[in-house]
Formats: sequence, C-alpha cells, structure tokens
Amino acid sequence: MRRDAVAWLGLALLVLAVPVLAAKGDNGILWRLEHVGQRPSHLLATIHSSDPRALDLPGPVAEVLGDARELAVELAVNRENIKSFSQLMLLPQDDSLPEHIGRGLFRRVVKAMRERGVSAGSVDRMKPWAVAMALSMPTSGRQPVLDQRLQSMARRQGIPVSGLESPQEQLAPFDALSQSQQRQLLEAALTDLEEVEGLHERMLEAYSNGDLRRLVALKEKTLAQGSESLRDFFEQRFIQERNARMTERIMPLLEEGGAFIAVGALHVPGILERLERRGWQVSPVH
Repeated sequence: MRRDAVAWLGLALLVLAVPVLAAKGDNGILWRLEHVGQRPSHLLATIHSSDPRALDLPGPVAEVLGDARELAVELAVNRENIKSFSQLMLLPQDDSLPEHIGRGLFRRVVKAMRERGVSAGSVDRMKPWAVAMALSMPTSGRQPVLDQRLQSMARRQGIPVSGLESPQEQLAPFDALSQSQQRQLLEAALTDLEEVEGLHERMLEAYSNGDLRRLVALKEKTLAQGSESLRDFFEQRFIQERNARMTERIMPLLEEGGAFIAVGALHVPGILERLERRGWQVSPVH
C-alpha cells in the first residue's frame, strides 16, 4: 500500500507538472498541426513550473504565439476558475481535515504547510489529496508558472485565451479516490518530499534539454512502482478520459486555423494520435 501511495504521488506530479512526451520517437516541445485547406496550428509542450529553465522559451515559440489567432490552454487562469479551483480543494463547511486524518497526522501537516507559508487555519478544511498535491509541488514564490506566462504574453498582444477543461473536470479523478487512498497519498507526501523533489528536478532537466524520451522513461519507471489497479485507474481517469475530452475541444480550434495550443502532462502522444486518425499531419518544429 505504501508503494502505491508513493507511486501515486509521483504520477500525480507527472500529470500536473510534466510536459508532453515524444510521439513517433521524435523529440521537441513545439509541434505543427496541418490539414489540407486549413491554416496550420501549433501545439506546445508545457511544464507547470516557474523555474527559469522552464520559462526560458526558445525563439520559435514566441514567434508562433505572436502570429496565433487564439491561445488554448488546459485551464484558463481567470478569477472565476481560480475561485472554483480553490473551492474544489476544500471540504464542506461542517467538515474538517483533522476529522479525516486524525490530530496526530494533522499536526504534521500544519508544520509542513507552515514551512511553505500556509497557516493552520487555511489547512483545516483542505481535502487530504489537496494537501498532498500542495506539498508535492515545488514552491514557486510569486513567480508565475509557464502556463500563466504564456497566457499573459497572449493577452498583452490581444490574443484571446480559452481553456480546454474546467476546474471540476481536472480535479474529479482526485475526488474519486477513497478516503483511505487520500490518507496514504498525504502520508507519502509528508515522508517522501525529497524523493518527489528529486523527480521534479529530473523532469526540469529533461524539459530544458528537450529530452522527451527521458520523460517517457521517468513516467514508465514511476508507473511500474505501483499496483496494477493503480496503473489502470491512472491510465483511464487521468490519461484516456482527458485525452478524449481535450481532443474534441481542440478540433473546432484547428478547423478555424491559426490556433496555438499549450498542453502539459502526459496527454500529447494520445492527442496527436487521435488527430492523425482524423487526417491531421503532425510534425515537430523545435
């Protein structure tokens, strides 16, 4: 059970922070999507990090974004989505985290979160999985992550920004975890922070080098640590369901042409495969 929790933590971090993986054995973070009679669109691999290595975008990315008709990201950063995202991470008004995890574990949570600048009062109503995710993600200070930076760049240039998913859709798989699974995830986050931080560092190194094959290996290694039931749940709820949903919402954008799509995590191989089956030509740009 403990190995499952540690693997779950690593996989969740991969979903939330890893850029796209290579398709057809190609490396690269920027892809061109073409179809006869349509203006080409582009897809960018992102990593949800504020590390300078992630924010140092290659020249072609800014150039293509500047010529885009619209920017589509996984989740648009706006007041409404931020409010929804925050609310979905909280327990009901008459519930509290100590009631789910016990006072002893709650004290450990408070101490760990306080070190990240979060008060005990703010933690009291957070769902166990939400605390685990907060602890496993690297601290970013006040700097925006890459996805936010792209949205700011687009808005400064008058380029419309849209989201491919809602906060409810993104977080639903976490709420599908049992209370026991959420507790295990939280315990793993508290005791294995160094291991998860090391995984994030390896992801950043691979991303900054455009080494997507290495990211494939990181995902496979992490997935192999868990049970078969964990792998099945992760593949279905986090990968397949979201791939199908985002592909359907990308299609109208591609048909209008000139779209710039920024998608992180492990979704791009599946999305590119679905697009190719619909007649789109996919090729790496950078």
